[in-house]
Amino acid sequence: MVQRENVGGAWQVRLPIQGTGRLVAAALLSVWLCAWAAGEVFVLGTLAAGFRDLVAPGWHLDWLPAMKQTANVAPRFAMLFMGLWVTLWTIGGALGMRELARMLFGEDIVRWNTDGLDVTHRAGPFTSRKHIAYDDVRDLLVGPRGALVAETVNGRITLAVAGTPQDRRELQVALTEAWNLSGGLSRQRDKEAEAAPMGWKVEKDANGAVMLVSDSRQRRAVAVALVAIATMPAIAAITLMRDPVQVSWLAVAGFLALTLSALLGAGWVATSRVELRPREQGLTWRATGLGREWVQDYHPASLHVERTADADGDERFRLLVESRGLTRELGAAVQSPASALHLGRWLARHMSAEIQGLEVELHAQRQAS
Repeated sequence: MVQRENVGGAWQVRLPIQGTGRLVAAALLSVWLCAWAAGEVFVLGTLAAGFRDLVAPGWHLDWLPAMKQTANVAPRFAMLFMGLWVTLWTIGGALGMRELARMLFGEDIVRWNTDGLDVTHRAGPFTSRKHIAYDDVRDLLVGPRGALVAETVNGRITLAVAGTPQDRRELQVALTEAWNLSGGLSRQRDKEAEAAPMGWKVEKDANGAVMLVSDSRQRRAVAVALVAIATMPAIAAITLMRDPVQVSWLAVAGFLALTLSALLGAGWVATSRVELRPREQGLTWRATGLGREWVQDYHPASLHVERTADADGDERFRLLVESRGLTRELGAAVQSPASALHLGRWLARHMSAEIQGLEVELHAQRQAS
């Protein structure tokens, strides 16, 4: 049974990392980190030697490798490529070391009072803290791989992965009780009536009718990441083409194909836009991207929340719109139906419709309780 303690007028639960399986994973991760360190030293040494040859060709240091120069190869491009690669490699190694510390010495501390939750994750020397107000909570659940998570207006936040599954379930019950006592559930319902669902924003069309538009902030972040990814194969291709005698055009074509694919993906993500235009007993779905447009009208339309589970027992919830044999998924959520139901309730209110499926099931459960 999970033990709680009173600290400064707030309840607190400490969950240390447990289980023998983590030791096996930690051993494998340690082997990878050894290989990571070797790669880090090699690439950093090569970069240092290349930089030395660029700025001080006659300066010799015994601990730096000698660089073999080729007249037609531009070392600056090679160094730029290696610099980008080693940056990502270093970030990966830092994350690996943090994960190793979590596997060996990890601890999750959850503290709650009448104002909200304070979550602390400790992994050896690494510590992260976050405060979550009850007003921002939409659901508390045991998510994928048994982690205790909070569905909030800003996305999903992990509360605890340490402890035993039973500890996390008991903590979920305690936190849900505190959240309900604070009036969080009723406030959530009131906010859903006006707030835009997660990942969407409310706009008005030319006629003044409200509609939902996919949030562009997430799309821009993905587009920037794809452009950054595209630079690495582009630099590799340019570096290879600097030596026209020994160049492998098949490799160049492969790198250019990767670059083009990433840039096309970035262009699609940056320019794509999805609109949901509800009306009385109907819904129009419209999508645009890279100068193209797709429109599908559903009338009369019905909304349905479907629940499925995979082989591991992880539940997935899909919001579907159906009309005359046509079906389209409008949103999906894993483990918790909160975001899918929020989107469905918003649309149902503006369509003068009702949600079938899970909404009916949840209503029956509330009536029974």
